[in-house]
Amino acid sequence: MSRFATFSIALSLLAAPDVASAQSASSSSVAVSSQREIVYRTPETGPLHLDLHRPSTAKDKRTPVLVVIHGGAWARGERPKGWTGYRRFVEAGFAVVSMQYRLSGQARAPAAVEDVRCVMGWIALSAEREGLDAKRIVLMGTSAGAHLALVAAYVDASEGLDPAECGPAPRAAAVIDFYGPTDLRPESLGAWNSPSIGKWVGEGEAGAAMAARMSPITRIK
Repeated sequence: MSRFATFSIALSLLAAPDVASAQSASSSSVAVSSQREIVYRTPETGPLHLDLHRPSTAKDKRTPVLVVIHGGAWARGERPKGWTGYRRFVEAGFAVVSMQYRLSGQARAPAAVEDVRCVMGWIALSAEREGLDAKRIVLMGTSAGAHLALVAAYVDASEGLDPAECGPAPRAAAVIDFYGPTDLRPESLGAWNSPSIGKWVGEGEAGAAMAARMSPITRIK
């Protein structure tokens, strides 16, 4: 079993449902410092934001980072505005970054993947200032967010998906995938093909080529 897989399994235990995760921040034993509405990128569609929640007790050391990517069929949804849903990670010493990305109505694929890669680059550039460990970035998402996490983790830097203004994205240490689609190719989906996929990757031959490019399963060797 690979180190990547082992780390992923361990992290998935932290991510398991927790009744206490709905508790308010004041009930947690961990003091958290939050920075909200940080603009990490400004594409043509407008500024994109992230929130950074960091254990206050870890100011003098580099902390691993959990990047939370919301779902919504690439077309809707918004980043979580708090950190208590990820309390287990915070208590384990993780900083939590919840990110906004461009939806399919704003920009088609691979825009959202570029945004995730940009956040990874932002973490690397901000590591010293914010006390973050860019070598321990964990991407976590649900549904479309999990799909974006997988693609962003497996994409090669040579593919040109790291926006110049963001800096190169470091390699993800692990991915926590909650039911993310792994194969968007029309011939693989068959009757399960969803209009939301076409709205994100495009139609026709170009859309089919993009669907293959955005299918994590094609990147597994």
